[in-house]
Amino acid sequence: MKVGDKLWCVPTYGKAHEVTVEKIGRKWFTIKGGWGPRISIETMYADGGNSSSPGRCWLSCADWEQEQKADKLWRELQMRTGYLRPPHLCCSDIRKVAEILKIKLNPE
Repeated sequence: MKVGDKLWCVPTYGKAHEVTVEKIGRKWFTIKGGWGPRISIETMYADGGNSSSPGRCWLSCADWEQEQKADKLWRELQMRTGYLRPPHLCCSDIRKVAEILKIKLNPE
C-alpha cells in the first residue's frame, strides 16, 4: 500500500465508499474521503479507541464483495449443519474439513 492508493471503506454505520490513502505510518494509516479514524495496516480495521471499530477498509470493492459471499455461504453451512455431525461424515471426512479450516484436532 502507498499514498494515493484507492481503498474500499465500509463503515459500521453508513454507506460503503471509495477512499484514498493519505498518510502511512508504522502501524496505522489515514485516509481522505470523509472518514477520519486511523486504520491498522495489519488488519485494515479503523481504530475505535475504547469502543468497537467503526469500520474496515478493503483493497477493493470486489474483495469486500467476495468476503460478503463467503460470510453468507458460511452462515448457510452453519444453519444446515446445526453444528451437529451429519450422520454420513466419518472420521476421515471430519479431519479433511478440519485441515481445510486449519484447525488442529487431537490425535485419535
